[in-house]
Amino acid sequence: MAKIQRCLMCAEELYKMSNYGEPADGVWPPMIEDEKYGTLIVCPHCEAEHITFIDSTPGHPPVRRIRMLKPQA
Repeated sequence: MAKIQRCLMCAEELYKMSNYGEPADGVWPPMIEDEKYGTLIVCPHCEAEHITFIDSTPGHPPVRRIRMLKPQA
């Protein structure tokens, strides 16, 4: 069953996550690369930037997870 991943700023749906951490429909929300923070997921509703990381827990496939909102400059 797909779990909804929501924006940490506006709570709108970013994507539905499958059991393997990938979007259930195969489409990621917009992503950008940042020199300091790496890959950021951008909310298409409010344009909030979310810092992500790869969760490589032993015994499970690696998945991209949202850690937090990008700090204001």
